[in-house]
Amino acid sequence: MTLASIGIGWMLLIFFGGTFAFFFALGKMTWGTGADLVDWDPAERQAAKMELDAEDAMDLLEITNRRRRANGLEELTQDDVLAQIARRNRDVG
Repeated sequence: MTLASIGIGWMLLIFFGGTFAFFFALGKMTWGTGADLVDWDPAERQAAKMELDAEDAMDLLEITNRRRRANGLEELTQDDVLAQIARRNRDVG
């Protein structure tokens, strides 16, 4: 039996079937969900991530102010930090 006698239709069916089976098996072997693989965040996950980022920023500001108090410097506020970032972005851009 040669490839020519199988027919192009069967060869295409075998090719696409094998490709589908390969990616299906690959998906089953990976961790997480399909959303994790493509780095897709639904709105709820994005909101939770933004909340954690805001908490981290507040923690960093508190640590910075603790160090500034120990050195006898004035504490920074959120507005001070945002103004510094805006000034830095204006200088770069």
